[in-house]
Amino acid sequence: VSPVWNEVQVITDASNSTPTDNFEKSFKKWTKDVNPDECIVQLSLATGVDIEMLRSYGRAMFILPPDSEFQAHSKVKQIMRDRLASINSGDSILWATAEALAFASLLVDGYHIRLSGQDVERGTFNQRHAVLYDQAHTDSC
Repeated sequence: VSPVWNEVQVITDASNSTPTDNFEKSFKKWTKDVNPDECIVQLSLATGVDIEMLRSYGRAMFILPPDSEFQAHSKVKQIMRDRLASINSGDSILWATAEALAFASLLVDGYHIRLSGQDVERGTFNQRHAVLYDQAHTDSC
């Protein structure tokens, strides 16, 4: 048995033997003295983005270069066409499209965005397509 495990066991045993009466009494007292509705701070901040600005961001992201310059996978081309159509019509905007537009609006406003993890480029379920690869070359876009 390692010294670390011994220490964990000592702490666990101590927590199991600590009476909970004090905590429960304190919690009950707090809930009687404080009205949760009084703790809510309501802020009214303008967080919207003009629809035409979003459409311009979408055109910049979802209109692919001509095939002579960049050959995206055929399924990715269709996804980009669908995204462009949805922002132009305002109908059926999918989560990944909204995410891309939100990221674009933050970047344009000067905010830095850092995503981490192995699925950053493509998205967990292949929905993001933040990086596109040229099928004819090793370039990405």
